Amino acid sequence: MASARRIGLLVVLALASRSVTAAPRILRVTGDRVCLRARPSLESEIVGQVMTGDLLTTPDDETTEDWVRVVAPPSVDLWVYSELIRDGRITVNKAQVRGGPGLQFQRVGELIRDTPVVTRGALGDWTRIAPTSECYLWISREFTTSVPSAADAPPPDAPPPAVEPEPITVAAVPPPAPAPVEEVVTPSVPPAVPVALPDEPAPAPALPEPRVVVPPPQAPATPVPVAPPAPAVIPPSAITLPGLPPQLAGYTPDARRPQNRQVRFSGRLERIPYAKGPGYSGYQLVANTPRHVCSEPVCRLIGLEGQLKALVGCQVEVQGAVWHLAGEPVPVLDVRRLLTLEPPP
Repeated sequence: MASARRIGLLVVLALASRSVTAAPRILRVTGDRVCLRARPSLESEIVGQVMTGDLLTTPDDETTEDWVRVVAPPSVDLWVYSELIRDGRITVNKAQVRGGPGLQFQRVGELIRDTPVVTRGALGDWTRIAPTSECYLWISREFTTSVPSAADAPPPDAPPPAVEPEPITVAAVPPPAPAPVEEVVTPSVPPAVPVALPDEPAPAPALPEPRVVVPPPQAPATPVPVAPPAPAVIPPSAITLPGLPPQLAGYTPDARRPQNRQVRFSGRLERIPYAKGPGYSGYQLVANTPRHVCSEPVCRLIGLEGQLKALVGCQVEVQGAVWHLAGEPVPVLDVRRLLTLEPPP
């Protein structure tokens, strides 16, 4: 009976020891692109990689001298046969989880019925899933370091006991002698002498209100009309007139009109039925009207008499200096240029 109790006690101690050993721990990766393998061997297939500073969880129940078993991190992909998953859950009692899409890849975990899984795609007959806590991989111990947990931290040191201070004896100090009080002599102040104030001045007499005298309105001043200045009268003797052409000798230029200006006229060239005065040309320019209509003369012509004779009856344009003679209604043109506007008849 005692031996049976002893055996049962040993079994309980062993299970308790195993539960303590199996407490998960945190590892920090100390290298870049460290491989996670399906088995603790360099010949085993690579399932994933981790980088410096990544944290991994290990149950510490299966380790070797060179390898540590860790929970597969979320960064790797694992595979399950597609027919074993329906609506995101395992449909069989035990589903093998592998490191690749095929039976040739090694098993890295096992899932029971109704275990929820997160699918990440499919390849052929296999479905890619996210790792679960039941899936494990192996990492080289050389590239990991243990992260101490709060349970491994040493308990805080107990505070040192309070030391009571020793009593300090203070000698009695006699109170200081009171300072002598000096007598303060207050100088005598003579009594105030009443001063007679003058009576209030009488108020100034009220001034009469000023009167405003408004002058009566004045009638507006009647403007005085100012006669405009009379135009200056220049005697004819004070006007200097240009000299007339030789053909107009004996005629008087009109002092009221400009003389010797360059102008241009056009019309029909005609002969004057009568010659007026010595040297006066017998040709004139009339307005462009039908031949059977009597036309008013535009100007009389002098100069270039030989050309004028050949163009009588033609439409012409003449240019030259114009002269206005006193008592003559038609100006005289000293022809300098003659243009034919139509061929002679």
